[in-house]
Amino acid sequence: MAWYDDWFFEIVHALNFHKPPLSSIFLVLVSIFITYFSGFVSNLLINSKEIKRLQQMQKEFNDRKSEAIGKKDPKLWITVKYHEAGMVEIQQQMTMKQLLPQLVISFFFIIFFGILRKSMGDPSLNAEPDRGGIVAVLPFHIPRSFPLIGNWFSSYVMDPNLSAAGFGFWYFLSAIFTSFLLSRIFGVDPRRKMGL
Repeated sequence: MAWYDDWFFEIVHALNFHKPPLSSIFLVLVSIFITYFSGFVSNLLINSKEIKRLQQMQKEFNDRKSEAIGKKDPKLWITVKYHEAGMVEIQQQMTMKQLLPQLVISFFFIIFFGILRKSMGDPSLNAEPDRGGIVAVLPFHIPRSFPLIGNWFSSYVMDPNLSAAGFGFWYFLSAIFTSFLLSRIFGVDPRRKMGL
């Protein structure tokens, strides 16, 4: 491990956040943090009023274009064609404005997940140690023959009738679950709360 992830590894292991059951709770909290962090960075780097203004211009142009096609009005079609190049430029501006936060967030995620992946999981709980560390133990068994996801799980070393999940699957499940909880059950949309 490098100097920049040693401290994180030490903290996670000192608090036992790397192995079940605390690892499951920790990853849920991490996914909530990342959801809000993404919304914060997007809000910081995107001028939402400018994006809304450009989207409105694009919508008006598309309405005029549909009207010109529907009415088969040559004068209206000439006006639409005259403004088409400008609309392509506006579309490119919107894409670039929305791409910047995604690049910043992606860069952060690559570094953060690399550090998190090295820190999480307890290989001693895996009946198949070559498959990596365990962050969650499921209260049932998922056979390897199970379509699509059967190979994502290992056997739990203390009870082969239970399945164990590694970092990748459990983070993916945590992210989906917390996103659903925040937006559907609690009615919280981090991006909307931040003005996006």
